[in-house]
Amino acid sequence: MSAVVDILMATYNGEKFLSQQIDSILAQTFRDWHLFIQDDCSSDGTAGIAKGYAQKHPDKIEFIQNETCSGSAKANFLSMLKLVDSEYVMFCDQDDVWLDTKVDQTYEKMLVSEQQSNKECPILVHTDLIVVDNTLHPLHGSFTKHQGLKPMVNSLNKLLTQNNVTGCTVMLNRPLQQLIKFERLEAVLMHDWWIALIASALGKVFFLNRATVLYRQHEHNSLGAVNNRTFHGIVNVIVQRLKTYKRLSATFSQADSFLKVYGGILAPSSKRTVETYLSIPKQIKITRVFMLLANRYTKQNFLSMIGQLIYC
Repeated sequence: MSAVVDILMATYNGEKFLSQQIDSILAQTFRDWHLFIQDDCSSDGTAGIAKGYAQKHPDKIEFIQNETCSGSAKANFLSMLKLVDSEYVMFCDQDDVWLDTKVDQTYEKMLVSEQQSNKECPILVHTDLIVVDNTLHPLHGSFTKHQGLKPMVNSLNKLLTQNNVTGCTVMLNRPLQQLIKFERLEAVLMHDWWIALIASALGKVFFLNRATVLYRQHEHNSLGAVNNRTFHGIVNVIVQRLKTYKRLSATFSQADSFLKVYGGILAPSSKRTVETYLSIPKQIKITRVFMLLANRYTKQNFLSMIGQLIYC
């Protein structure tokens, strides 16, 4: 019999912190869960640790070893959605620690959200996080405040340009799972962002204003927590993004893929929102700035918005 909640953990060279994370899942007050750990061809002891837990807890934990490397956390996580058939799914990073009521609290928020909408509505629930260092010493009590994010903002125009949904906090219900298509994923920036777009356009996004995860910061974080509200923070973000890829340009590529995959089932207003966003790069600079502001395709804090308008 399948669990009510399936937890998907994508691993890659995470031996240092993996045991703490799995132990925190085993300690959850909510018990009707099943953990899938899929390793992406780690070269360290990650697979051995995960296998050990799966052998010790065969009724709760299943280990899968990728035959070839998927190449990214995004690809690893999205491929795992094909494994599950539960009512609800959660994503789990390999290096964090879950507070013991995380699943309980998120599940309760999901049930309330479904009652407010309906059981057939595609719903995503996400929460706040506590930012900690690599020894779990607290650095900031709220990840969303530290980032200058507005997690209650869930409109499609806002999510097209900036994600505010952190993957390791989300829960998806079955109707949302069934909307996820496995095509045109090359332009997807991150799995959580892509699924947030789907939920915003075709369902609903709800935020639980409570921290449920100790979000560990260390040298190997895929993204990490950067304080975007300070001048130093925004400069670092802009410089880093200019070095790696043109982030704003990438959002247009992601939006284009989203329209091609879901355009046929979008409401006319949502389709126009995506089409208008995609028309912005074709305009001259002053028009691009005007369109971003007029249609509220703007980032969620002032300094990030200024950076966006400068580099649009």
